Amino acid sequence: RMATIWESLLGVERVGIHDNFFELGGDSIIVIQFVSRASRFGYNLRPKDVFEHQEIASLAKISEASLDLIDTEQGVLTGEVPLAPIQQWFFETDHPMVSHYNQAVVLSIHKKATIDDCGIILETIAEHHDALRLRYHRNEDRSWSQKYGDYVAPLAIQDMSDVPLDEFPHRASELFHESQKALAIGRGDLVRMVLVKSPEEDEYNRLFIAVHHLAIDGVSWRILMEDVEELLNNIHEGVKRPSLGVKRTSYRQWTGALQEYAVRETTEQQLPFWEKTISKYKPFPSDAVQSKRSLGNFTTHTTRLNSDATSSLLKKINGVYHTEINDILLGALAKVAIENSGFPEIVIGLEGHGREDISDAIDTSRMVGWFTNMYPVALEVDSQSDVGLIIKHVKEQLRSIPEKGIGYSALRYMHPDAKVRTKLQPGSWDIVFNYLGQFDNVINKSEWLQPALENSGESIASENIFAAKLAVNASIVEGQLEVHWGYHIEEYEETTIETLAKNYMAYLSEMITHCLNKKEEEFTPSDFGLNAKVNAEQFNAFMKEDQEMADNNTIEETDEEAVDDILKF
Repeated sequence: RMATIWESLLGVERVGIHDNFFELGGDSIIVIQFVSRASRFGYNLRPKDVFEHQEIASLAKISEASLDLIDTEQGVLTGEVPLAPIQQWFFETDHPMVSHYNQAVVLSIHKKATIDDCGIILETIAEHHDALRLRYHRNEDRSWSQKYGDYVAPLAIQDMSDVPLDEFPHRASELFHESQKALAIGRGDLVRMVLVKSPEEDEYNRLFIAVHHLAIDGVSWRILMEDVEELLNNIHEGVKRPSLGVKRTSYRQWTGALQEYAVRETTEQQLPFWEKTISKYKPFPSDAVQSKRSLGNFTTHTTRLNSDATSSLLKKINGVYHTEINDILLGALAKVAIENSGFPEIVIGLEGHGREDISDAIDTSRMVGWFTNMYPVALEVDSQSDVGLIIKHVKEQLRSIPEKGIGYSALRYMHPDAKVRTKLQPGSWDIVFNYLGQFDNVINKSEWLQPALENSGESIASENIFAAKLAVNASIVEGQLEVHWGYHIEEYEETTIETLAKNYMAYLSEMITHCLNKKEEEFTPSDFGLNAKVNAEQFNAFMKEDQEMADNNTIEETDEEAVDDILKF
């Protein structure tokens, strides 16, 4: 069963019990998907288990561990919910159209799925995933608060079966756009689901789902898509009242755990690290000065890496330096940014999925909500260095970030002491980077669901703000790495962005080729927990000297004094 899940998520024809999850192309987002799917078979795993047991042979041995330690809230939840850091970031941006900031998908759904089926699906997911019923209120001091509500807009049905087939995409997209504009966070109207009956000659209808970003993120969509398919299967297997099972941790429990995490001694000790990081910020050069950065003048330039190179990036090169995909993607970005700016280092705002392991009582693998963690990363790269050295340097700098950056947002937004919060205000970066993962496994092609080609409409109002100068978003779509360079047209010339994007792909390809041609694997200090004690150059010198001693047979196994020196080092 585990092998079958891996094959589906990783796009691998056959998985062995001793294959390594990450060397097959796994990443932290797919880890969460795997844990979520495994739970449907009764396997009680956490994401950290996959990082510690990267082969099925060892993972299967711990899959029946008890989940008694997990905090859960059952039933339809009510009451106040602390705002998560990313939600606080959203509100402090002060968007003019605060209710029109959504994420949306359009699915082709087989016509065997009825209106009643879709109504049951909406009702079931809204009851199970309490974050979809959050409601927002603006207080007298202009701050915001949230609580669980009881409202979800009913399923909307639009009959377009008599629309000519060539007009259908445009007419449907217009409807989806209007549906996105209709959300209203003040009354808890965060979800809109529309079933569109397509022309007769089309085998599939369309199922449109929009959710305000306050209640959803990329990982949450993966959970919801699996839930929709699971419920359709249950309904058509004759289950009268389909269920998504026992709830795990709630969004309220997660934000409460973040509050506790923020005041831990180990978290507070991170403060100097984050202060030093943001102190390294320098404004990234632009072609013109722009004071107000609205999404109305924001556009995107997209480049793609071919399928073979993408496959190598995911499944062939990371064993060389024991890297993760972000090490390579950020290595190329750091080199481009530093060459363009002339700075010795660059501060990048890094977005992560945010579902980090901060408490044994919290399980985020089945939670829907907005968890994104955004934090500053200072990367120093000598663009004249050997490609391998750049990869190792970036890897070590990323590994030096405490607890994958979750401490920054916890201190910045959740710490009770205003002085602590103020020290990290504002978080300064001009470039935001986000690896969104592999989209090819978000929707399992089945008898029920297929990806749809229709445009889902404007997800975010053009009046709203995007404060950074550049947004670099990478994802895997149809077997290719897509890199989207978002920028403000009044701030950058199109040719400037095209050059940045072209150079980025060239450096990325160079890194992939270098790793493919390298004959032997190479370790770095973080592989042995030494990244806080020695740098890459010292480690390389030690490893080289150790190898030369071994080659010259100058060290014997019984030479305890020499072995002692190595261990001390």
